[in-house]
Amino acid sequence: MPRYIDADAVKRRIGLHSSIQRIIDSIPAADVRPKRHGHWEYSKNIYVHSCKCSACQSYFETDTPYCPKCGAKMDGKDGDSG
Repeated sequence: MPRYIDADAVKRRIGLHSSIQRIIDSIPAADVRPKRHGHWEYSKNIYVHSCKCSACQSYFETDTPYCPKCGAKMDGKDGDSG
């Protein structure tokens, strides 16, 4: 599994005048996004069965372990990191 690191933190650690900094700057950035967490909020309407993602507020007919729209992990830990 890839390991993503903070390139700026690495450059600070190795020093200001290092040729390694130029190498780090030449590497393309990975396409990653922060983890999102949320929980399903269930409809109280007896005529409509729906659940809403607490992270993106989108409605769905069934609940799943991850939100189909925003990808939030439905583990009950609200917030963007964890």
